[in-house]
Amino acid sequence: MTILEPIINEVSERFGLRGKAGPLMTALLSLISNERTGGLQGFLDQFRRAGLGDLVSSWVSQGANTSLTTEQLERAAGGNTISRIASHVNIPRATAGSALAFMIPKVVELLTPEGVVPTRMPAWVNSYLGTAPVGTEPIRTEPVRPPIETTHRAPSGGSTLYRLLPLLLLPLFGFLAYRACNREPEQVGQYAPVTVSPTPTASAEQAQIQTPSINSKLSLSNTNGKISYSGVVQDEQTKQTILNQLKSTFGAGNISGDIAVDPRARTAMWASGLSAALPNFRTSGAQLDIDGDSINVGGSIPDNAKSDLVANLKSVYGDNMKVGSLETASSVTESNRMASAALSSLRPGYSAEDLTRALNMQVISFATGSAQIPQGSKELLGQSAAAIKSAPAGTVLEVGGHTDNTGNAAANLRLSQQRADAVRRFLIGKGVNSSALVAKGYGSEKPVASNDTEDGRFENRRIEYSVLESGSGTP
Repeated sequence: MTILEPIINEVSERFGLRGKAGPLMTALLSLISNERTGGLQGFLDQFRRAGLGDLVSSWVSQGANTSLTTEQLERAAGGNTISRIASHVNIPRATAGSALAFMIPKVVELLTPEGVVPTRMPAWVNSYLGTAPVGTEPIRTEPVRPPIETTHRAPSGGSTLYRLLPLLLLPLFGFLAYRACNREPEQVGQYAPVTVSPTPTASAEQAQIQTPSINSKLSLSNTNGKISYSGVVQDEQTKQTILNQLKSTFGAGNISGDIAVDPRARTAMWASGLSAALPNFRTSGAQLDIDGDSINVGGSIPDNAKSDLVANLKSVYGDNMKVGSLETASSVTESNRMASAALSSLRPGYSAEDLTRALNMQVISFATGSAQIPQGSKELLGQSAAAIKSAPAGTVLEVGGHTDNTGNAAANLRLSQQRADAVRRFLIGKGVNSSALVAKGYGSEKPVASNDTEDGRFENRRIEYSVLESGSGTP
């Protein structure tokens, strides 16, 4: 019996899945262990960003699990994810959502037996999935070669020359033997030494692991003054710096959790500002999520308190970090999932209007005052470029840059133009014909929501595509 069988059997009975409970578990473990989305840590961060950090803490800590509802699962993971799993396992979507919501707390508890989020999946997960460990390349061995055949066969017909060949070679072998026996001894220093390249001590796989490829992260939640935290950073020194700041701010007896050290993690540029940022989270219910250059706040605190947190963190980090709310971050994640799905579902012969509808679902979260495209937006922009290249010949799109009304109008106009230009350059770099794209900045001239709220201002800060010319030919 595997460690997962009790859960699989319970899910099968409770939801009437019979033979489908096993494949559903496989789909869930594949989702949780996906290295591209950050593995287990990235999976749990989705729930934290959706304002469900208290639930995550209960699953990871050694205590009773707080149940997850289907609505909460959908808010964190997105409806498309549930639909894809349901389709893959061939069960109704509603059943998949309910069963997954039931399974997730139990599976996370199994994956964190010591109350610590591991950086790699346990061996039993890899064994269950029947794959090599997540994030590693399978060890490759040289193919077994057939033994060299040493039996000599005479060519068909028994050639006389072939039979005499050994006799003809005997004089040559004798001459070589004579030369070898009568060669003068080799003098020390007579010949230049042969330089032998040392065998590398680290494999290509190890070198790849040590190359920074994942974001440094920190998540924490305050429950009645008790701080639960988790994260990943690039070295032990950074970890100790963060732990010292947590202890200094909240008290050593009020913090619990773990920060993993992973050489693949990028430098935690945010760590230097923590001493000024952490005191803002002394309020019970407050949550913090730092992922690379993004900081999001939320939790069960009033909206005005969240706005104050955002403002305070912006004053601490300036333009170096993107600061927003967990709810907004969750909305961005879901919007970009929908955009990716819409782009993937475009059928041959789609119109320019179909294309822009899909493109305008995506959200590019530029840092305050910056026109640099965030790393997290590049993959979806690459997918956008592929769709634009397949549009009918003659299609011309406008890449419009828009801002909220905060600050100087002239500066906002310049920034919106710079952002539109940056997106156009990126798409051209991915192979889109430069004549198919026009960049134009509008500043705050065309709001789509009220600038009186943070959420409204976020909606107004956008890249919006529109059709200038509809193509009619074959791309």
